[in-house]
Amino acid sequence: MPVAAADILARAASELLRRDRTDLACACAGLALEEAPGDGRASELLAAALERQGRWEEALAHWRAAARDPPGRPQAAVNLALALLLHGRPGEAWPLFHGRIDLPGWISAATRASLSARRDARLRPGEPLEGRRVLVLTEQGLGDNLFAARWLAALSARRARIVLASTPALAPLLGRLPVLEGCLAPPDGRATTGLNMTGLEFDRWVPMLDLPGILGVEVPDAPEAPYLAPDPIRTAAWRERFAARGRPGRRRVGLVWSANPASLSAGRRSLDPEALASLAGIHGVDWISFQHDAPPGTLAGILPGVVDEVRGQPLDEYAAALSATDLLLTVDTMAAHLAGALGHPAWAMVTTGAGWYWGLEGGRCPWYGTLRLFRRPPSAPGWTEVTRDVARQLSSWAWP
Repeated sequence: MPVAAADILARAASELLRRDRTDLACACAGLALEEAPGDGRASELLAAALERQGRWEEALAHWRAAARDPPGRPQAAVNLALALLLHGRPGEAWPLFHGRIDLPGWISAATRASLSARRDARLRPGEPLEGRRVLVLTEQGLGDNLFAARWLAALSARRARIVLASTPALAPLLGRLPVLEGCLAPPDGRATTGLNMTGLEFDRWVPMLDLPGILGVEVPDAPEAPYLAPDPIRTAAWRERFAARGRPGRRRVGLVWSANPASLSAGRRSLDPEALASLAGIHGVDWISFQHDAPPGTLAGILPGVVDEVRGQPLDEYAAALSATDLLLTVDTMAAHLAGALGHPAWAMVTTGAGWYWGLEGGRCPWYGTLRLFRRPPSAPGWTEVTRDVARQLSSWAWP
């Protein structure tokens, strides 16, 4: 039957996408659409495959088609929102993006039960802010919140009284922001339970990533100044620690090669440690591993002498250690956002369509003034071309 054939083809396209075989994924998803015209799942798979190939306008058309079948499907609307943000169309994207809180996988610093109980108090665009106590919820991954924290100052500028409901990992770093009236977080041992909002006093609540839509944010003409700051005492301590382990006259370069393995896109955004071998011949650099989850000694045979003392540190300590380096070399993960938010020099290796905030082209990011982007071309089978380019640039940058 046609429906059964379409399902088989869609499953094949999904598996091929997971393996990054976008050519075959395109073919299977296209055949699935021929078998079941207008099928939302097949449209999404074809859109994702086209996006990875850099066929942006074709992909966007299929994201739109997926959102129409059936209308109101939250995941399809959110996927379309992300595609629109990638294309620099935030005015159309933000209203669709608000629907992510209805997705089963959406997480925040508050319990779902208390969110449902106070759904009527969710902050909406156009509502008055002056004098109102607004509870801002951290949500999703660490990088999402580090990116969105820039808009807390804009919310404060509209005279809102801001209380941050945070996960324990983010609270020490974000809690120092001067625009906050307070910062709430569950104890570390209860980090997965979330806060019960029904017992808190506030006028409105808002997930962190709703702020740009609430505030009417467009893509900036120029990156904002650093909006997060490390603990200066801890940064000085890490600088001394690295100096004791390193060699005189060398520049300190932090290194992150793998995204969070829990992410569905981690495989596309991560490098095999062996791909870093082209960095071994660079003189004038002391390498420092900032990879949280790497087993000890992972880089010992690839980059001899690498310093591996940051693994497992809490985020606030990690930020202080990062600020004690001269440069961070990272893949598309939390560390890239942390460096940008701190105003710290960083080179980020990004793949096609992986994150809307990186845009479609160019070596600069409109959101972070200190980040330089090295893009993996859509047709590239791996990261070899990117890492060789990085190695060439680092050789010119490093001290002889």
